Amino acid sequence: MGPHAYGPNVIGPLACDPKVFGSRAGDTKLTGPHAYDPNVIGPHARDPKVIGSHAGDTKVIGPHAYGPNVIGPLACDLNVIGSGAGDPNVIGRSRVTLKCLGRTRATQN
Repeated sequence: MGPHAYGPNVIGPLACDPKVFGSRAGDTKLTGPHAYDPNVIGPHARDPKVIGSHAGDTKVIGPHAYGPNVIGPLACDLNVIGSGAGDPNVIGRSRVTLKCLGRTRATQN
């Protein structure tokens, strides 16, 4: 339990059960940055098919990318390309509309 927790199938140190709560914990349904899936290979990866750091969804390209339902900074939609990109429903900084590039365009409320 605690930070830097990984899913049971993650390769690397600090591995733990996906139900662990906290920063960088293992289950995909956790809220917050650095959430992991139990089948991810590599640090800071979220989706089970993503390889790399801070990767979010299987279709996300770029660092610090998360799934569309993540709450926190640098969250993004699965179709967004770029760091810190996010869909209109993401709460946090660096939000952009779907399919936008980069981290400068804000969502329109």
